[in-house]
Amino acid sequence: MLSLSDFKYALRLLLKQPKFSLLIVSVVTAGIAMSVFLFSFLNALAYKALPFEDGDEIVVFDRTINGVWNQGGDLDILDAMEIRNALEGFREFTLYDETIGNVSGRDGAQQFTMIRAEPQIFEFTRVEPVLGRRFTQAEDQRGAEAVAVISHDLWQSRFGGSERVIDEVITLNSRQTRIVGVMPEGYYFPSAADIWVPMQADTRVARGQGNSANLLARLVPGTDAGQATRQLNVIMERLADRYPNTNEGVGAYFTSLPMSILGQDAGPFLKALQVAGVFLLVLAAVNAGNLLFARALERSKEIAIRIAIGAPQRRLVMQFMWESITITAVAGVLALAIVALGLEGAERATASFVEGKPAFWWQMGVDAYTVSILTSFVVGTILVTGLLPALKSTTTNVGDALKDGTRGALGKREGVLAKLFVVSQILLSSALLIASGIMVVGTWKATQANYGAETDQFYTARIRLPDNTYLDGEKRINFVNRLQQELEYAEGIGKVAVMSELPGVYTWRTSMAIEGRVYDQSNSYPRINYVSVTPESLSNIGVDLRSGRYFNSSDKQVDGRTAIVTTSFVEQYLPDEDPIGSRLRIVDVDGDQVNWVTIVGVVEHTIQGEPFSSIARSATVFRPYSQQTREGLFVALENVSSKATVVKSMRAVVNRLDPEIAPFSIRSYRELIQQNTAKVGFVSEVFLILGGVAGLLAACGIFGVLSNAIIRKTQQIGVKQALGATDAAVYKESLASGIFQMLWGLVPGVAVGAFIGFSLGGLLNTGLSALVSISALVVTSVLVAVVLSVWVPVRKILQRVPADLLRYE
Repeated sequence: MLSLSDFKYALRLLLKQPKFSLLIVSVVTAGIAMSVFLFSFLNALAYKALPFEDGDEIVVFDRTINGVWNQGGDLDILDAMEIRNALEGFREFTLYDETIGNVSGRDGAQQFTMIRAEPQIFEFTRVEPVLGRRFTQAEDQRGAEAVAVISHDLWQSRFGGSERVIDEVITLNSRQTRIVGVMPEGYYFPSAADIWVPMQADTRVARGQGNSANLLARLVPGTDAGQATRQLNVIMERLADRYPNTNEGVGAYFTSLPMSILGQDAGPFLKALQVAGVFLLVLAAVNAGNLLFARALERSKEIAIRIAIGAPQRRLVMQFMWESITITAVAGVLALAIVALGLEGAERATASFVEGKPAFWWQMGVDAYTVSILTSFVVGTILVTGLLPALKSTTTNVGDALKDGTRGALGKREGVLAKLFVVSQILLSSALLIASGIMVVGTWKATQANYGAETDQFYTARIRLPDNTYLDGEKRINFVNRLQQELEYAEGIGKVAVMSELPGVYTWRTSMAIEGRVYDQSNSYPRINYVSVTPESLSNIGVDLRSGRYFNSSDKQVDGRTAIVTTSFVEQYLPDEDPIGSRLRIVDVDGDQVNWVTIVGVVEHTIQGEPFSSIARSATVFRPYSQQTREGLFVALENVSSKATVVKSMRAVVNRLDPEIAPFSIRSYRELIQQNTAKVGFVSEVFLILGGVAGLLAACGIFGVLSNAIIRKTQQIGVKQALGATDAAVYKESLASGIFQMLWGLVPGVAVGAFIGFSLGGLLNTGLSALVSISALVVTSVLVAVVLSVWVPVRKILQRVPADLLRYE
């Protein structure tokens, strides 16, 4: 039983040594706070069930190409239909597609995120509109009346919360659309959208013609995920055999909606953070246990005497446990406050991970999960920091304890445990420091990456041409040509580039074939980035020409067949050939061999997407916009005046060309690029803090254990001096003991750290040299800490006369 008198005794001991108590509370607080923060943050970011009925059942299917996750990996709609009809263990399948909705009115056009979905999308989440109704199956048929359901935010901001909004008609993407429903406040699914419209999917379009969608489903409880994955693989393999031209190398997998948003590449980073959090908590617990154990050793004679006169072991254990409970409870309260502040900052940081509104489930704060994980960590820390020293101190042989205590030396078993503490601290801290170093170096390299374009003086914006008014390619070409011409003469704007995707932005990836090469079903077609540009756009944003020419007015012909490729394309596919004049084609549905395009120029490599992604080195093929039109556009505008002038001029030009189109995502090119490294940058900052805390804890722990062990050998050192041992011999022996303990922890620690660092380095492209350099730096740092931990106390001891050392208790 935990008695009040035992608690008071433990409290007096802690208050008797306030500096010691403050130190140990700080150590435990740091470990618990960082660990709880990491687990709470990751839970809110990626693992927490969606806030709907049975939200943990909801999964989304993503596409892979040759086993690699593909950014924006929507499934071909016909593939999605096959999965829906054949895959077992899932229910309530529904399709959706995220796009842009331009709502125009007297005040001009506004852009909103829009979801095109099957009618059951709202039934899927078990949520009903607060006004109006959901879609009907009839409204999902092609040619049906255009209707929409809007978000609570849009209802309040544009319609003032009026209940008469139902049946009001708005102009959405140049089409008269009737509002039939308003969703509840805070409802955003499957992303932070403001408008939902019926999908009206056209399944008559041939496979591979860009008719794609996202597939959602609910995993039936009890379904074996591994078996379901195998069945899904069989379905995709069957499709590849049946449709080799479009499905060769195409796979699929299912995951939670949060993990789908973060992407397949995020998984290793999340796991690394979880491992780092556990490591830091264990390190803090070991450090705290080490400090309490050291103090327990100082009280070894007292404990032995109390045991000798009949004090019950249970009572002594409880007194030790009360110390640990008090320390850890105070640390837990402080840690909870730190976690709350950290999660508040993390929620702001995650807003930079994505364009537009952050994911609706990224609501971070102290919740039931945070409290539960905090409680479990506190209990675990109490056991490590209290029970082990308590049992060790109260089960020691009384005679040995009294004998060892009179000489101030460590007993054999106590010495082994003290060494174990040192080894554990070195192992955990070195592994954390190496992983942290790799993350920092990887992030720094990513921020320094050359995307192949000039970014400093440009602002960017996005434009999406409405399907129903710009379905015809000629209309798109005319709009884009006029847009570029008028922007180039607008106030405050210098050079202009209009592209389907700018360097730094993920783009459409497709299969291609090179003339003269043989491709069959066993050798899938290479996949390349496929970008449409207007003439002069590449030169205007500084994509350097290496050979041949840029696009010019001669390439504006609709029936032209020209292309520009990157140096990476030449290196990968035409290493020993002159690329100028070579021909390639985009692999279409029926494998037509006549649509060949001729390479007229080679430009430097451009990164389409994140610099550390699996496709960062992928080759890019540029086509003239007049030959390959797109509905989505990026515009890069050189700023020769001010941002306000550039934005005002651009909006005026777009409104003059088509008042129903609204440019959106207006920001500097540098900000656009920085979003690519926002996620890994945040993870890197967390790792840096983890590494710093781990290094500080380890340094304090190593110094505390080694110096305490040496101080307790004061009398032994005095005896050795009396027998003729020199100062150098004492230094040498003490250093040898310290370095021996260091190696026991450092070797496995570096091995674990190198394994984690190698895995992270492979994702961040840091290279082996960075891992070797960081490991060497960590080894050197630990060695310095060990040497100082030995040299400082030995030096103090040797400054005293041998007679004083022999009398040391």
